[in-house]
Amino acid sequence: MDELESVKRRVKKLLALSKSPNENEAALALKKANGISLSRQMTGSGVKAIGAR
Repeated sequence: MDELESVKRRVKKLLALSKSPNENEAALALKKANGISLSRQMTGSGVKAIGAR
């Protein structure tokens, strides 16, 4: 598996975790997903597409 697919999978898991009923866990997961997407220069629409899968 290439690095991009690994990153996409990680962001997808973090976005799923961002829907946790635990507010602190959800906020931290969303912050981490945003940080990864920014460091990879992924667009907002790209992150939304990953979350939709």
